[in-house]
Amino acid sequence: MDSIAKHRGLQRMSRTAGILPWLAVLALVFSELYIRFMFGRWPRVYRDSPQFPFSDTVALVAVFAAMSWPAMICVALLLPVVRLSQQARPVFNGWVVSAGVGAVLLYLLCSLDPYGFLEWAFD
Repeated sequence: MDSIAKHRGLQRMSRTAGILPWLAVLALVFSELYIRFMFGRWPRVYRDSPQFPFSDTVALVAVFAAMSWPAMICVALLLPVVRLSQQARPVFNGWVVSAGVGAVLLYLLCSLDPYGFLEWAFD
């Protein structure tokens, strides 16, 4: 009975780790789209100060999502190690791949920001 509960806990943890990077990606993309839609253009650093609903909240969500990429990469790297130590088969299942792809995409969104949205959000 204990091994069944252990297996369910591992599956739940794997599912959560596979979804978390994608939630950060969605938060970042929706924040960018909302600010872009409300401004009518991409905001400029040190020049634009929004005066529309939820602008500060959206910028804060984008900052938190951008700051989470190191943690998401660590989770994606640790997930197969935990699955291996718990003797879960297969070690690299769909949730591990999902966590890895989501973490890489989140990193790319944060590092390849051609419009300077994150710089504006951090400002």
